[in-house]
This record gives sequence, C-alpha cells and structure tokens, in this order.
Amino acid sequence: MDEKCPVCGYVLESSEGLGSKTGDFEYFNCPCCGKFKASRSLLVSLPALLQNRDEKKVHLSHSIQKMQRENHIPYLDSDLARKILETQLPGLSGQINNVILFVGNNTNPGEEKYFLLNALQSIMGAKTLEGVSFILGFIPKRICIQKILATIKHLSCLWMAGIITNKLNVVLS
Repeated sequence: MDEKCPVCGYVLESSEGLGSKTGDFEYFNCPCCGKFKASRSLLVSLPALLQNRDEKKVHLSHSIQKMQRENHIPYLDSDLARKILETQLPGLSGQINNVILFVGNNTNPGEEKYFLLNALQSIMGAKTLEGVSFILGFIPKRICIQKILATIKHLSCLWMAGIITNKLNVVLS
C-alpha cells in the first residue's frame, strides 16, 4: 500500500536522498505539499490539530509550500503547525499572485506542463478545488489554462470518481 502524506493525505513520492533517516523527525516528499520534515511529536498530534477538516489540511499544506520557496526543506514541529493554523489563508490577490509566480518559476515560454489540481490548491492557498477554478478565471489571458475534457469542477468530479487523473495542463505563452 502506498504511504500517504500526513498533512494532505496525497500519495507520497520517494524521499530517498532527502537526508538522514535518523533524528526526531521524518522526511516527506509530497506532490502537493512539497518536500518537508516533520517532528515525530507533530506526527502524533497532527490528527488532533487538523481535526479531519480539509480547510486546515490545505492551510498547512499551503504554508509548507510557501516555506519551500527559500530553497530548503522546511521543518515542522507541533508549535509551528499550531501557529500556522492560527493565521489566515491568502486573499484573492494573494492567491492569484501565488499561482502566477509558481507557473512562471516552473515553466518556460511555450512549454506545456502538467500540475496536480491539489498541488495548485496548496500553492495558491485556495480552500477548495472550486476555489482553484474561481482563481484561475482571474488570470490574464497571456497564461492560457487549457481545459481538459471539461471545466475544472467537472474534472475534479471525474478525478474523485477515478475516471481521470487530477492534472491541469498549463501553457505559458
């Protein structure tokens, strides 16, 4: 069985080469949250902190993504996770800025690239996949978000039903 991210629940990628497996923490390589380390005490307290609420999961995932922008693997402990969950997710303009910066930093002009919808949700700080769709509607036409089969809302429904994968095709022109 595939190991899942303790924050967002997405299937983890290999964490080989991220660092030593000793110490009071574990490394994680999540396609949505990114690479991070979490203290073992956080891993024990995380279910109680997140209370199985999607908004809290997205909030923590977004913060982990933000911390990686400084090119190091962020370390989370229980205190930091609690402090993060006391803050607010970004507003509309912040979410738009987050996705434009991410796409700009991770693609080349004319390059076609696929991003997980859940990863874009974490990067933006959108509360829901519907929020991702709403935010993408505000992006200038120079960044062309191609629709695959239907709207993002329809795609997320198809993905939840297991009919398609949850990737969004993005072309920067």
